[in-house]
Amino acid sequence: MAYIPSLTIPQLGLAAGYILWGFRAAAMRHTECRVLREGYQRALGPDGDSALECMHELVRSIGLHGGRKILIGEPGCCGVTADELSVVALIASAQEQDGERRDAHLRWLMGRHGEDRARLAADTIGALFLTAGMGINPPDLELEDHSEGRDFKTHHEAGHA
Repeated sequence: MAYIPSLTIPQLGLAAGYILWGFRAAAMRHTECRVLREGYQRALGPDGDSALECMHELVRSIGLHGGRKILIGEPGCCGVTADELSVVALIASAQEQDGERRDAHLRWLMGRHGEDRARLAADTIGALFLTAGMGINPPDLELEDHSEGRDFKTHHEAGHA
């Protein structure tokens, strides 16, 4: 597994931890997990289910319309992959209403221009977390354009099979 050395989910903060918990669960098709749903409801109140539905839509959009596979960590693992860090930065950019940065992360994750449904899902997730007082501290990333759509194959992945 290609984790970022010396970076763990707790270092990214509570909100980022919830983002990655939901993203990994959605990628593994486990958003109906009772513990996940209760955790999201505890953190986001009545918007917990909506946030998970949007997370499912984000993952679904990346999987169906993306041009590459996404490397995700094992459920329950504290390590963070580069793609997961980009997911956190995507939602943080959506919270900050930084459309240019949000779209750059979406292009990286999808391997092509960001799809409208994925963009809307990211914006909604960011807004729901912000409404619940869970602001995300954006990770400090240098962005490069890798839109040529290289295919990354991994053990745990979301995207085209």
